[in-house]
Amino acid sequence: MAAAQFSTIDMDDTLRMTPIDFCTALPYHFIMDDNCRLVQAGKELFNHIPKELLQPETPVLRIFEITRPQIPLDFDNICNFINAVFVFQVRASPSDMRKQRENLEGSESASLNQAVLQQGCHLKLKGQMMLLSTKKHLIYLCSPYVTSINELMQFGMRLTAMPMHDATRDLILLNQQRLSDVEVNLQLEANNEQLEAMARDLEEEKNKTDVILKDMLPAQIANKLMEGEHIESCEYEEATVMFSDVPNFQQIVPVCQPKDVVHLLNELFTRLDRLVVLHKVYKVETVGDSYMTVGGIPDFTPEHAENIGHAALGMLWEGRAVRDPVSNKPLQLRIGIEIIIY
Repeated sequence: MAAAQFSTIDMDDTLRMTPIDFCTALPYHFIMDDNCRLVQAGKELFNHIPKELLQPETPVLRIFEITRPQIPLDFDNICNFINAVFVFQVRASPSDMRKQRENLEGSESASLNQAVLQQGCHLKLKGQMMLLSTKKHLIYLCSPYVTSINELMQFGMRLTAMPMHDATRDLILLNQQRLSDVEVNLQLEANNEQLEAMARDLEEEKNKTDVILKDMLPAQIANKLMEGEHIESCEYEEATVMFSDVPNFQQIVPVCQPKDVVHLLNELFTRLDRLVVLHKVYKVETVGDSYMTVGGIPDFTPEHAENIGHAALGMLWEGRAVRDPVSNKPLQLRIGIEIIIY
């Protein structure tokens, strides 16, 4: 008896959903009759379509166009493709949206729609068609056709506008995560390319530094420095030092162009460098027109004085092969040699 009474109460207490609740639960849906005229629309559509177009009896063709499937928008064609995925695009022009925005000026939806007005984009909806029990009405259950946060903001929408049960939320979030991962990967690749380029530049600069170091220091000392070894100071019991210069260099400089002076010194010192290598002596430094060499250092050789003497004679002859830019006569060198013995 108690069970029968409970059954009666259950049948009498029928739950019904009001049109307002239905439009809130399905904010992007719309219902049309067999003449393809609008019957009802979800509340969120009013944020993207002018109000005057969302009035009952308005032809759906004035509001939307079908982009998928490629069929004319009429009741029979839609029923024939009832199992297909339908994509509708809003026909409302930016000027119509501007009129609506002016009516809603100062509200949040008006500020959000500003992005749509600037871009001139029309909202797309994606979903399915269902034939209602009256057999004379179709309901379009859909969601905004957006795949990223940028598109969502472009149409002036927020993620909170999507119903919780709508898979579009997950699609947008997953796609946004994928885009973020792609962006991070691209940034990592760009950073790697930049690091590789910096490493190549660093290697080139290191090679230049090594070349300069070998030119300034003896090869064995330069190699130890490049390998990070400590160089101990040492003393030599004997050596031969040679100084050479151009006696009339101070008369040449004031009357010559800088490039001519550089060319003169470059030609002269290139010839002297060849003799230094040939006679196995060491070039210490060059200052202006002065050229200093030493024999017996850093590698001691008993014939260091003889090597310096041969190098000096060769330098005198090589100097004559270079022309004085002022007098156009063979260049003369002044050479001094000193033997040092401790």
